[in-house]
Amino acid sequence: FSPISPLGEEGPATIMVDGRPFPTRYTVPYDSPGLIVPPEAIQAMKAGRVLRITFPTGGQPYDASFNLAGSASAIGAIDAGCGRPTPATTPARYASATQQPNPEAQAIAQQLFAGGIAQARATDPRVGIDHAALIQHPSGTRILLTIVGPSTALFGISGFEEVIAVQRPGQAWEVVMSFSGTASYVDMGPAPSGYPDFMIQSVRGLNPPFGHWRWNGQVYAIAGRYP
Repeated sequence: FSPISPLGEEGPATIMVDGRPFPTRYTVPYDSPGLIVPPEAIQAMKAGRVLRITFPTGGQPYDASFNLAGSASAIGAIDAGCGRPTPATTPARYASATQQPNPEAQAIAQQLFAGGIAQARATDPRVGIDHAALIQHPSGTRILLTIVGPSTALFGISGFEEVIAVQRPGQAWEVVMSFSGTASYVDMGPAPSGYPDFMIQSVRGLNPPFGHWRWNGQVYAIAGRYP
């Protein structure tokens, strides 16, 4: 849920189900704003009829109501997904670039990104392959996590960009995602499509959420956010 930002920062909010209030807070994480929904509010929503959300905005308070009829199954499915393991709760399930530096990865990255590095150096001659890691997924897919930089002119305040490439068995390398100011984690769990899931977390802010990225058949797309 991403309504109008209240005051552009965190603040108080109220969720009401059939008139019963559940005080909570509105947060502004790195990728999108949203409400913290208390577990007791989720349970009430499954059996409720009307959901009302209010919070201050610095002007006219935000106040909206939603019909909950027929939504119990959908709310239950979302609630079940909130228990997904993350690098914070289940670190053994994930691999990251910082955990597995690899000389072979450095050589692959130098070859794979040679053209892009040459173009970047036209703007900032310092740019190069800062770090590379090669991760072997149980599905047979190899994942190359490459950190490129430094350059605040090209990559913003962090000065670096992390580029993710995958190589499925018998296939060529594919560059599938890139982010600035984030840390990426490879989900070493099942990957039937050959494209593993990723958890992406901002390196800025206090305990920012993990963005869950999953292959949708054509590209990686955000599939959820978890604390």
